[in-house]
Amino acid sequence: MHKQLGLGGTCRMSTYIYNDEEDVEKFFEVLSKI
Repeated sequence: MHKQLGLGGTCRMSTYIYNDEEDVEKFFEVLSKI
């Protein structure tokens, strides 16, 4: 599917009770650089 869409790779974020606000902020910080 990646080849068909011309993508080199993908990532995803999963949240659960052990994630805190700092984890979520870091995710969006890194995501904004992509």
